[in-house]
Amino acid sequence: MIKFRDRFPKTALRHGVCYNLIERNGRFFCPLHPALHNGKDLREGHCDIDHLCNTAVQFNSWDKERQQEFLELLKSKNFDNLDYSIAMENDSLLIEFLKKNRNKSI
Repeated sequence: MIKFRDRFPKTALRHGVCYNLIERNGRFFCPLHPALHNGKDLREGHCDIDHLCNTAVQFNSWDKERQQEFLELLKSKNFDNLDYSIAMENDSLLIEFLKKNRNKSI
């Protein structure tokens, strides 16, 4: 797995998506995750395992009502997992949500 992990530099991304992301049975996941390696985290030293995108940081600061409004926007998009991840990371969902709610305090 280390050889697989290191085939690209840790800063190399495809449209904001890690090269190590794999799909199995319609689900995307990180094959380096400790749950797959008896607790050994193969992401350490390679990935920013504590990274939260700006959208997630903002979401965590909102009250439950505002969070639910954002979740409704997400549901309306009907994204697959990959498109959802990209839209969260590039702030496009956050920007759309803020524009729709600009007259409300966030």
